[in-house]
Amino acid sequence: MRCLIFIFVSLLLGQAQAGVKVDEQLRLQELNSASQQRIDQLEQQRQAAAEQSQALLQQAQLLEQYNQHLSAMTAQQNQQSTQLEQDLQELQYSQQLALPMVHQLLSQLQNFVASDLPFLSQERQQRLTRLASLLDRADVSLAEKYRQVLEAYQIEMEYGETIEAYSGALNQQQVNYFRLGRTALYYQSLNGQSSALWQADQQTWLALDDAANRELSQAIAIAWQEQQAPALLLLPLPAAKEASDE
Repeated sequence: MRCLIFIFVSLLLGQAQAGVKVDEQLRLQELNSASQQRIDQLEQQRQAAAEQSQALLQQAQLLEQYNQHLSAMTAQQNQQSTQLEQDLQELQYSQQLALPMVHQLLSQLQNFVASDLPFLSQERQQRLTRLASLLDRADVSLAEKYRQVLEAYQIEMEYGETIEAYSGALNQQQVNYFRLGRTALYYQSLNGQSSALWQADQQTWLALDDAANRELSQAIAIAWQEQQAPALLLLPLPAAKEASDE
């Protein structure tokens, strides 16, 4: 009987010990799982911190480059501002001498336009009138007056390098004009039946024949909205002025 009790007690103890080992293994597994999760979380945090650190480093480098560029640009602007201030002081100092020069430039431009081909007469005369009024204004700086006179010179220079077709009045009728640089000026009636070439030496229009009239129609189409492709034109040119006897 005692033997059976001992065996029974031993079995109970063995089962209890086995249960304890299972519980310990489960707790170890739980601890290991929790530790691994913690490790994973720490690794994720480390990677996020590393990425953030790299991003901050790049931003710092970009900011440093921007600051260097800004410093160089500021220094350049300061230098330009100093030079501009010196130029303005010199300009103000010489204003009494420069203003007559600007008036002279305008007078020369007025004489040039008066002796030039009579194209865009109203537009060009309005520009000269506006400039003359501008030079008499006290509220406009000398630099601005000089700039606008030079701008008018530039516009006149560009006329010599371009061709142009436009509509305008002639002897109380509308015609189409064609300007070939500053070399020649033509007009053609709106119906295309008659045309003429300006003769500067005679200050009059010289009628063109039928062949020249057809060439002029083509020239106007080329210059006006590029209605035709550029082509070689056989237009007559005004007679050259004879040299004056000395």
